[in-house]
Amino acid sequence: MDPCILFPQRFSRIFNRCALKAYRVCLGNRRLRAASMRLIAVILRHFFIPQFQYKRGKISLRVLHVDHELDEFIPFKPVYRPVYMGFTMLWITTLGCLYTHYGKEIRGEIFTLLRLLEKAYCEAGSVYSRIMTTTRRPEARGDLKLKLMQAVDPHLHCVPSLHVMIVLLTWLFLDRVIRKLGEEKIKPLRDQVYRQSVMIVESILFMKQHSVNCVPAGLLAVGGIMPEFTQEAAEAFIGHLFTELEPDLPVKKEVRKTILDRYRKLAAACRRDKGDYKKVLLGFIEEIGS
Repeated sequence: MDPCILFPQRFSRIFNRCALKAYRVCLGNRRLRAASMRLIAVILRHFFIPQFQYKRGKISLRVLHVDHELDEFIPFKPVYRPVYMGFTMLWITTLGCLYTHYGKEIRGEIFTLLRLLEKAYCEAGSVYSRIMTTTRRPEARGDLKLKLMQAVDPHLHCVPSLHVMIVLLTWLFLDRVIRKLGEEKIKPLRDQVYRQSVMIVESILFMKQHSVNCVPAGLLAVGGIMPEFTQEAAEAFIGHLFTELEPDLPVKKEVRKTILDRYRKLAAACRRDKGDYKKVLLGFIEEIGS
């Protein structure tokens, strides 16, 4: 079978064939190497550094809790840490699979995805820089990997959720490439990436890294960056939640309904504000924050 179709089922397997291919391609090409380094710099500048600056008292911003009452009925399950951490490997492996299939002709598309991810961090950062957001997150006890994860992430940039944004932007990018090049052989990869995206979004709730409120905000941001992510597509994605990790979750219908209702409200507000989704998100944070 085509190696592109053998998408990794376990996110902890970092050094899989497609991921290694992505590393080699991005480091071996001057343009892609520069774009990769720029992306890393943007991630540090807009996501990590401001949080540690706040923790050390070097910047002063409001921090609002954005918890939802349904969060208490979603169990804390650290077992899903590898899934949660897999959102980066999702786009890296996707790039490697595309290069394995298409070869050098796909370099321009790889550059486009790197710039798209850079834009996602910048757009999210413009919200974080106005109001920091957090949720109640249980302390890691006895799990050294979980402790390390929590230490690296001060948990002050919850809305919008970059996990939601990155995985869906990756899927949309892949869908765009497949539609452009019209390759039937690679289409199963698109379905697998979509399924993994559902799993990762589910995991952010089970890991208590995000609230139910963070999901509709992330979906709105995706549509703001890539307009082809329509309201219909967002609602379809919501309908797939809790079909992978915990399909028997007792409150899954209530959670889906809450996410759907809040997303529809945000989408309507965005239309009224002529597409200014960041303004809508800031208003949303003020509304739900405490």
